[in-house]
Amino acid sequence: MATTKELTERLDALVAACHRLVTHTEVLAVAVRDRAAVPQADLDAALAGLHAVHEELSALDLER
Repeated sequence: MATTKELTERLDALVAACHRLVTHTEVLAVAVRDRAAVPQADLDAALAGLHAVHEELSALDLER
């Protein structure tokens, strides 16, 4: 069974990942509406960020 400290750490990691997910998704939403509004480097960073969040969430052991 996980300790309170471990649960808090996992929750903090999930919250941080969700914040990054929202930020990257907002950039993509702007790009979908107006491609010229988002520089290519920012779009690339947003896509890479989404991939990183996916990898991070996949690595979390949420079932313990």
